[in-house]
Order: sequence, then C-alpha cells, then structure tokens
Amino acid sequence: MSKRIYLCDDDTHTLEIFKRFLTSLGYQVKTFNSPGALIEAVYKLPPDTCLIDSRMPALDGLNLYKCLKAIEFKGAIHVMSAHGEIVELNTSKFYIRAKPHNAEGLQKLLEMPCN
Repeated sequence: MSKRIYLCDDDTHTLEIFKRFLTSLGYQVKTFNSPGALIEAVYKLPPDTCLIDSRMPALDGLNLYKCLKAIEFKGAIHVMSAHGEIVELNTSKFYIRAKPHNAEGLQKLLEMPCN
C-alpha cells in the first residue's frame, strides 16, 4: 500500500508539479490550497505525511505545523520554502526545508528527519 501525502500550498502551480512528482514515485497525493482545508482533511482521514508551504496568506507554515501538532497529528510534517531556513521554536531549532525542484529531491526530503 502506498503512503498517503497531503500537500498544502497557496500556489496551485506548485501543487500540480509536486503532485505529479509524488504520484510518479508511487504516493497517493491530495492537494490543498488553504490551511483550513488541510486541517479539515487531516481530521477526516489523516495522511502519513504533510508537506506544507511556509508562506501562505491565511496561516503560515510554522503556525499550521503548530495546529497539526495541537490536534495530535502523528504523521510526518515537512515545512518548505523557496529557501531553506532555521527558525527558533520554543527552545529548539525548527528546520524549514528548501522546496525541491524534481521528483528525486522530493524523495530525499521525505527521507529527512522531521521537526
């Protein structure tokens, strides 16, 4: 059985490309262009992994990460941006990964440790 991945990004072009990459790697992929829609879907049917954009207008990736943790989502969460960065979250470092540009890059991102 293939892993289920939810993608959340306000850029529909990015969602289409990432969905194509991940589907070619054998993943079941569902896309969301708003954090609220993602949270609702996680309640109904939690995925194995969430890949979320760090900069969205309604709710940024770091706060979406916090919301997913608050509802006790147990899967992997990867927050991505155009440029990778490290931010402080409480007293620990929080890694925002650089968005990959191909299917192999996405596969490597999925193999990285989560926050």
